Amino acid sequence: MLKKAHICILWMFCVIASHAQRDSIMREFYKKKWDEDAVDWLMATAFPYWSTNPELLYDLGSRALSLSEELDYTYGIARSHHGIGMSYWSRDLYDSAVAHYMISLEKYTEIDNKKNIANIKLNLGNVYDDLEQFPKALQNMKDAISTFETLADTVGLARSYNNLGVVFKHVGRFDSAIWSYKQSIEFRYYLNDTIGIARINNNVAVVKLGLDDPELALQDLNVARSYLDVSNDANLLGSVYANFGEAHLKLTNYGVSASYLDSAINLSREIQSLRTEALAFRHLSDLAKAQGQLERALSHLSTFNTLERQLRNTEIQRQIENLNLKYETAEKEKQLAILEQEKARASLRYTVTIISAISITILLILALYTLRLRVRNARLKASELKIQLEQKNKELTSYALNFIQKNELIDELSDKINEVKKQSDPSVIRELNQINKIVNDSSRIDQEWANFKIRFEEVHSGFLEKLTNTYSELGNAELRLCALLRLNMNLKESSRILGISVDSVKTARYRLRKKLNLNHGENLVDFLIKFDSADIAAG
Repeated sequence: MLKKAHICILWMFCVIASHAQRDSIMREFYKKKWDEDAVDWLMATAFPYWSTNPELLYDLGSRALSLSEELDYTYGIARSHHGIGMSYWSRDLYDSAVAHYMISLEKYTEIDNKKNIANIKLNLGNVYDDLEQFPKALQNMKDAISTFETLADTVGLARSYNNLGVVFKHVGRFDSAIWSYKQSIEFRYYLNDTIGIARINNNVAVVKLGLDDPELALQDLNVARSYLDVSNDANLLGSVYANFGEAHLKLTNYGVSASYLDSAINLSREIQSLRTEALAFRHLSDLAKAQGQLERALSHLSTFNTLERQLRNTEIQRQIENLNLKYETAEKEKQLAILEQEKARASLRYTVTIISAISITILLILALYTLRLRVRNARLKASELKIQLEQKNKELTSYALNFIQKNELIDELSDKINEVKKQSDPSVIRELNQINKIVNDSSRIDQEWANFKIRFEEVHSGFLEKLTNTYSELGNAELRLCALLRLNMNLKESSRILGISVDSVKTARYRLRKKLNLNHGENLVDFLIKFDSADIAAG
């Protein structure tokens, strides 16, 4: 309980700090003349926040886009969409990221800005890699490399070859991955980028460990280690230590492996890197198992599972925030449309007043001034609402879908316990059976669905009830899937939320189509959206 309180307090400070950053930047922005230079300054200030505070990047990018459109500033429009796309990518909202990147690419192409065309291609490659659309990822990254080569852009080439190596690794083309990493390393040497050299050598070592070649992996890890210390990149150093531990474990150098893994754990705790700490404990569990220390292996495995659960809970929170953002979008867009109409009407009245002001008295000039204030207030109100609409998703609590997401982790834990049981004596087996029972009894999916249903009905009132009344054969599983489809969730997202495989989601969608009596050409998501809209109209 105390730990949760500390987390809540830390989160509150982070929110306060984020607002303070935005307010400080906007104070400086309001001091400037609102011209193209102001747009360039705002985006140059916003871009560094893409990984640490993507919401702030979205906020500033939206303001820059609004001003760029008023000025008809093509580069500013392209740059703003570029930043907004990066903010969406950082929050795993991949479809929105692609949409903004494509607009940015079109605008950069209009002004023939080759460097940023290449940057957008590289960013699109990263998004398609995350979406597991690997052919598109490879093509965009190769296009970026071709343009960077034409421009002799060494920095761009170093980034592109590294990212290309990541995609090759994901598709299992390990030789190509190593070749791409080596190309990137050459450019890093030219740029004297020591951190980049260390990071990519670590990447190469990971590939070689995956190929079960620990001796060659150690060579790359030694190079990475020679460029690192705690002061220049403690997080990367912790990852290198963990990989050293794995390499020596594969070579049966158990003492050396344990020393590196202990160093990785100590360092990861200092910098609060849960992912590196979890990786080190997983290797420690394998190390203890290799030494026949089953009780210690189980202890390390338990710690690993605890850390993985914390990481998963963080990911769940992020997914819930994204989910909340999606299912609130329709309602928010309605409010924005009303404000935009009000702003358009006010602008029209302002134009008419300007034309007639030439021949009217000082009283009408005063009325014109009042109207200008109304236009400005409407614009500011619309801008502030956009900010509120994006950040309101913070209010949704994470526990509603937490149990659904943890099923996979519970299954993994049960499998690990069953593996240990095979090598344990009867007394330990009895204890492990009791643990298994506790794990299996921890599922409360109906309660979690009820909590989610309450949140869902706040936005889509009566949708699930009407579905049940119209299609009485639908069970709870189909209703959950209908809710996710109504929110336009894709296969991968639905799989993560429901805790089942992508193929299982496909099968569930096929069965749902049959129960809804849909023809072959009818789109399931469009049907549910129209069904909901008809419900709203009827209400």
